[in-house]
Order: sequence, then C-alpha cells, then structure tokens
Amino acid sequence: GEVMGRQVDYLRAVSRKDDPVSRVWAGYYMTWGHPGMVRTQAVVRGFLVRKHMKKVKRGRLVSGVAREESAARCIQRHWRGWQQRVAYLDLYLEVVPPVVTIQRVTRGWLARRLYRKLRARKRRLDPYATAIQRCYRGRLGRRVALDRRIELLERRREQVRRRFVAVVVAQKCARRWLANT
Repeated sequence: GEVMGRQVDYLRAVSRKDDPVSRVWAGYYMTWGHPGMVRTQAVVRGFLVRKHMKKVKRGRLVSGVAREESAARCIQRHWRGWQQRVAYLDLYLEVVPPVVTIQRVTRGWLARRLYRKLRARKRRLDPYATAIQRCYRGRLGRRVALDRRIELLERRREQVRRRFVAVVVAQKCARRWLANT
C-alpha cells in the first residue's frame, strides 16, 4: 500500500512536467517497470510472512521454557551485577583509605623536605643578598651625595657669577660717573 502510494505520487509529479524525457520515462515505467516491481514486492512479502510464521510456530512450542530461561538469566545477571558492585565497594573501602594515607604522608614529607631545602638555601644566600644590597645602597647614597654636591657647587658658581656681574656693573657706573665729573 505505502510503496504503491509513493509510486503513484512519483508518477503524478513526473507526468505534470512538460519535459518530454520525463514523460517517456513515466510511460516506460508504467508499461514495463511497474508490473515487475509489483511481482518482486509480492515475493518479498511472502518470504517475510513465512519467516515470521515459522518463528511464531516455534515460539508456541517452547515459549514457556524460553520465557522462564530468559527470566532466570535476567535475575542471574542482576544478582551477579549486584554482587560485583558490593565486592568492588568492599575492595575500594579496603584499599583506598590506606592508599590515601600513604599519599598524604608522602606528600607532607616531600613538602617538609622541600621547605627545609629552600630555607637552607635562603640562609646560605642571605649574606650574599645582604652584601649586594649594601653595595647598591652605598653606591646609591654616594650618587645622591654627589648630585647634591654638584647642585650646591652650581648654586655657588651662580652666586659668584651674579656678584661678579654686579661688581662689573657697579664699576662701569662708577667709571662713567667719574668720567662725567
């Protein structure tokens, strides 16, 4: 039914086309392709029905035993699964806490050992760091003192220059006054 309906829909869609090739194909399909397909479908459907009926017949004869065996296998499967989960949990609870304790103790020991090494290294390197800092701070202090001294000398030089300019201007004025009198 469903396959035939799809074929009819296809033929209607093809026959609506104005394309001559599509029309020729539709005519060929209806004349030659369609009967062969119907026969093939009938043979396949018959085969599938006979196969299904054999299963049904065989199932009627042993259905009770098969159903009981299937149920027994299902129960056994669930029971074994539950037993394995319990066994795994017991093993987990037996093995994991000691492993965690060993890891915790080992990590603590490694951390303390690393801390001791770092502290010893710091003690060993502290005098060098102090010497470097002392040299740097001394150099910085001397540089600051030198900059201040240079600044002070420049101020004094400026004061001396201003006094010199003032004296020169005063002498110039005095000479002009003496020359005019």
